Amino acid sequence: MRRMKLPKNPFLRFGEFLVKKARLDQPGRGNRELCQEINLLSAGKKDAVSHYYAGKIADTLWILTVLSAVSLLVFLTSDRDSRVVEDQRLERPGYGAGDREEELAVLAEGETETERITVIVQEQKYTSQQVEELLNKGRQTLENNLAGENVSLDEVRQKLNFPSSLENGAVKVNWMTIPYGMIDDDGAIVGQPDDTGSIVEIQATLSCQGKDLVYETAVCVYPPLLTEQEKLWQSVRDAAQQADEESVNKENLELPRTINGRRIVWMRPSSNLTTLFLFLTIIVPFCVFLQKDRKIHQRAKERRLQLAMDYPELMWKMTMLLGAGLTIRGTFSRIAAEYKREKNGEIHYAYEEMLYTCYEMKSGVAEGSAYENFGRRCQLPKYIKLGSLLSQNLKKGSKGLVSILEKEALSSMEERKNTARKLGEQAGTKLLFPMMMLFGVVLIILIVPAFLSF
Repeated sequence: MRRMKLPKNPFLRFGEFLVKKARLDQPGRGNRELCQEINLLSAGKKDAVSHYYAGKIADTLWILTVLSAVSLLVFLTSDRDSRVVEDQRLERPGYGAGDREEELAVLAEGETETERITVIVQEQKYTSQQVEELLNKGRQTLENNLAGENVSLDEVRQKLNFPSSLENGAVKVNWMTIPYGMIDDDGAIVGQPDDTGSIVEIQATLSCQGKDLVYETAVCVYPPLLTEQEKLWQSVRDAAQQADEESVNKENLELPRTINGRRIVWMRPSSNLTTLFLFLTIIVPFCVFLQKDRKIHQRAKERRLQLAMDYPELMWKMTMLLGAGLTIRGTFSRIAAEYKREKNGEIHYAYEEMLYTCYEMKSGVAEGSAYENFGRRCQLPKYIKLGSLLSQNLKKGSKGLVSILEKEALSSMEERKNTARKLGEQAGTKLLFPMMMLFGVVLIILIVPAFLSF
């Protein structure tokens, strides 16, 4: 039965088209080293550079297409996530659960765009109690900083400085304003002061270790200079806060439905991820494109190291086979055939180059030239020396070649030991940082419980 041929990946086909048109597989000043490394890693396979660039472009286009589709989907669905608050009610946190902030999108009648407003939903309370406790050491700091960004307390148009604690948290401060509703607990102007100014009495209770000190003063509050739209949203905030205060003992907060005669619709805003996905659509394919080249450079580096580590073993094999009476070509063929039979998917570049050399000789390349090409492809001085040595011995005979290779094997074995020692030292250095992190974790585990026990 004839096997059905699967269609080629369209991204790969387009990548091959771009490579052919732009001639990316032709070595230039910018990619000469990369092309050379690709050819070395492919052990002489034809069109290795063009296949690499086609695959690189295909992977980049695939990621770009997926991220673009996701970004488009997020863009089309992001604005549809806003939904009207059910029955215009917000569930209030339970007793002791703390206050909760709700960021809502508000659409007022007559407005075309929504405004995001933060509504503070206080926790349920049985009764409202204010503990009046003060300390003298925080009073001077409070007097100096109360005005905040205002010129003076006689003309307050911006937020006052109402700290919740003083003296590095040792002094707790509770605030009270008369009339209530003109200035909130954070010092912000939330009421509607007269244009001529409204007098507000401020009482701050400083408390620490059961001792109280009351600081009282009066300020003159003027309305801030707001646009009509800012006045509208300020009215919405004021109405939401007033509704919260009036229903603080109820399970739900009834949001106002009309403000100043205009219908209000409260909605939960959606989280817009379009910008994030657009950013990823640009950055991720670019990083993938660059990462491909980085992997090639890393593989080329590993190839050089592997060639150096395999050299002593190769010398010993050639020494034994030549000593047993095989010719140089027979030795090459025997070692390459054994590698091909037992490699099981694990690539050793020295033996791959030997296989390629055997293919060259079978295709008609002169034996001496094939050995020299073998050394040049490996690019390490010791392999270049080996290729020249084998080529020369074809001309003047193989007498003394075994002893030369044996000496070369001994010296290369020493080099391999030194290289292994350096790699071990590098591994120890790389493990130093994780060991320091583990040491820090152990210290935290031992010290933190000791501090918490005091």
